[in-house]
Amino acid sequence: MIDIASSSKNWKNIELQHNNLNHNRLETESSSQNVTHIEPENNNIDHAIDMPHDTTKGITKSGKPRIRRKFKESVEKRLEETKMLKLEKMAVKPGCNQSCIKKCMSSFTELERKRVNEIFWNFNCEAQGLYVKSLVTEKDVFKRIKDSQQIRKHTYVYFLEIDNKKKEVCKTFFLTTLGYHKNNDRRVLEILKKLPESQADRRGRHDNLKKLDREKLKEHIESFRPAIAHYRRAHAPNRRYLPSDLNVTMMHTDFIEKNPNFKVFYALYRKFLKKDMNISFAQLGNEECKQCESFKLHQISCKDTENCTDCTIYRNHCEKYQKARIYYQQDVTQSLNESESSRLPSKCYYSADLQKVIMLPRLDMFKVVMFCPRIIAFNESFVSLGSNKKEKPFAAMWHEAVSGRKQEDIISTYGAFFESKRDMDR
Repeated sequence: MIDIASSSKNWKNIELQHNNLNHNRLETESSSQNVTHIEPENNNIDHAIDMPHDTTKGITKSGKPRIRRKFKESVEKRLEETKMLKLEKMAVKPGCNQSCIKKCMSSFTELERKRVNEIFWNFNCEAQGLYVKSLVTEKDVFKRIKDSQQIRKHTYVYFLEIDNKKKEVCKTFFLTTLGYHKNNDRRVLEILKKLPESQADRRGRHDNLKKLDREKLKEHIESFRPAIAHYRRAHAPNRRYLPSDLNVTMMHTDFIEKNPNFKVFYALYRKFLKKDMNISFAQLGNEECKQCESFKLHQISCKDTENCTDCTIYRNHCEKYQKARIYYQQDVTQSLNESESSRLPSKCYYSADLQKVIMLPRLDMFKVVMFCPRIIAFNESFVSLGSNKKEKPFAAMWHEAVSGRKQEDIISTYGAFFESKRDMDR
């Protein structure tokens, strides 16, 4: 809405300024001996005519009327003034009459009422709600009227506390002591209807209504029985794996079929699977070395490599795997030399390795198998080095129902391997 009276006054003021400028120009022309033509700068005036604003706000550097408010006080001072105005507005108001049954005016002095008011308004929104709930109790209706259309469910009893002592007061005295009008009980009733944990101010903190329940996604993913990898036992609980015959597309399609009311996009399902639940489809036998991968990230920011502890650990790690590789190549060379020199070599060289885990049953063609509980099988393989084809490889296989994958379980496979080679001539 535009105030016609105020806008008409602005128009009159601008016209007067325009006439005064023209009048001053004519006086200067008549008084001067050398007649010169002085044209007034009407750009600002024309702009002010086009945009009639309040002149009390001033003019900008470009000559345009200032629209934005300009404050002389700081933000902290203005907030403090706003708080003081609110406290003045919500100060203690006149209480009940002398005819009150509870005799509230005689029970509390004016200073005690002001003290209660200050305590209440020094609290935040949540603390105010808890304070009111501690002073108001709910009771059953003492007396009912049969012909009444409005059936009261319960009755509230109000108290005020001074020096850790509660005294019963009427509703009018309770509201006016807190600074509210005697008929304005809306805030108090809203507090009483809420639970204690719901008293916090939720303005700007409401939950996203479009946010989906992640528990449904978690239950569906857990139905595929993700397992722990054996290559990283120290960090095994941090990452789990699914069989390689599964993929995210198949899992997402199955979720949509089972939960048609949940509109979950493929990108959300994939992100929740890999990032939130930390589950991967990578083949467990093709994992990278943990120390090597961590050093690749560390060497970017490391400056003092000689005195760095992580760099020293990595150098020792490199020496170990390089020596292991050298010994492996030496055994391969000796095995080849002995097999070439004689038909029956005196020594045999074997390489032992724990292969990737296998989840059984494994049937890619049947969808029902994907959701059934699977058992994890392990395989410790002993393979002869070189080109000796007569020595067949040995595989020690077991599943998690028989034994686990601890150190003693792995060592027991060596005992089984030696027993299988017990009757050999060499």
